[in-house]
Amino acid sequence: MIGNRGKRGPVENGSDGIVPYSSSDIESADSELIVPAGHGAFRHPEAMAEIVRILKL
Repeated sequence: MIGNRGKRGPVENGSDGIVPYSSSDIESADSELIVPAGHGAFRHPEAMAEIVRILKL
């Protein structure tokens, strides 16, 4: 998951406030979830649900 603090415009210009999207994006990843959160995006409810989904695979 990638945090995006809500900067308007293309997602490629987004950031979690510390890491820009361009450094967070991994082209070979099986999934990618962008959540409206800062650097602690893993705590966001959508991110937690995605973590659980992946662990159940």
